[in-house]
Amino acid sequence: MGIDIGIGKSSQKKNSYQAGLEAAKKALSNMEKGEVDLALVYSSIKYDMREAIKGISETLNGAQIIGCTTAGELTEEGLDKESLIVLTLKSGDTINFKSGISHNLSLKPRDSGVKLGNAFKKYFDNSHNLTLMILPDGLSGNGAELVRGLYSVLGPNIQLVGGSAGDDLNLKGTYQFYASKVLQDSVPGILFLSEAPFGISLRHGLYPVSGPMLITKAQANILYEIDGEPAVNAYLKYFNLPKNIKGVEALGQLPESHLHPLGMPELGDEYLIRHFINTNPDGSIICTGEMHQDSIVRIMTGTTETLVNAAKEAAIQAMNFVKDKKIKLALVFDCVSRLWILKEKQGEEIEAIKNILGKDVPIFGFLTYGEIGKFQYGQPQFHNLAIVICLITE
Repeated sequence: MGIDIGIGKSSQKKNSYQAGLEAAKKALSNMEKGEVDLALVYSSIKYDMREAIKGISETLNGAQIIGCTTAGELTEEGLDKESLIVLTLKSGDTINFKSGISHNLSLKPRDSGVKLGNAFKKYFDNSHNLTLMILPDGLSGNGAELVRGLYSVLGPNIQLVGGSAGDDLNLKGTYQFYASKVLQDSVPGILFLSEAPFGISLRHGLYPVSGPMLITKAQANILYEIDGEPAVNAYLKYFNLPKNIKGVEALGQLPESHLHPLGMPELGDEYLIRHFINTNPDGSIICTGEMHQDSIVRIMTGTTETLVNAAKEAAIQAMNFVKDKKIKLALVFDCVSRLWILKEKQGEEIEAIKNILGKDVPIFGFLTYGEIGKFQYGQPQFHNLAIVICLITE
């Protein structure tokens, strides 16, 4: 028997405990046997998460729970920004999974990745395809270093995929769930051991609108200078905005920054996208991921058409990886900043994915503060403004 899954959702806000009960019961009712090994939970920050997790845990009889808060919840029905969704999983003959977690992500992100990698390495064998899904705190710093730490331990034989936790764009604090606990500054993960390979693809659909600029000073995820001047000044100059613009300290909340992130060239004419969190008094920009000194950077943008087409391309590429295998589930990690471009057409991404995968394939995902995956070439990286699709097959 293959993997058994069920998906349930609750949109009621009055009682978080009851919301957890409702979503978990619906998920159970959609399973063949109602037996659960693990539950994946994505939730709006509007819930009292401890009460919601309590309701889920009691309904699922103590099954392992893993998950995070989000900036929006995704199913095949579309996007809901204030709901709680539960995916229940029962392992089968062709697939199994293990869970793990590391803490203190903001202090030493690379070390956090190394610790999580070591926690999973003991489960490695040569008879399975290995896919690790991670859900790091989305406001805890350098996601690129986290991924680098994981990859240094686990190596090229594993696929990395996932998305960073959100908080409905409040940018105040995200939560992660593990073993019925509600945590912060943590990285929960699920290691899938499967006979069939997963189909994983990442696209973003953005393109450059500025000429090349040189990063003349950067360290980790702090961008200090572009073309020899404070980074925020060089960025705002492109839009003819004054250096002392009101609210510039929260650069990540300016419309210009959502519509125009920075991109660093990669192999195959791709660009690694970087978004902003805020700025420092010296004019440096705190980015959501690592910036490389002496690298070329361009200001990027996209349109509804290019973003929806990217979602379609990601689905096609993921399908090509699994060929004739039966798709049991599509996990989707979609950057919340894409909504600034998509606006009222935000549902077109899911429709594009469904048109490729088929209307009967369940979709389970969330709007993220950063995505983990890789382009067609190269190693897994931490991305922004991308959409990642992971197809689980049997």
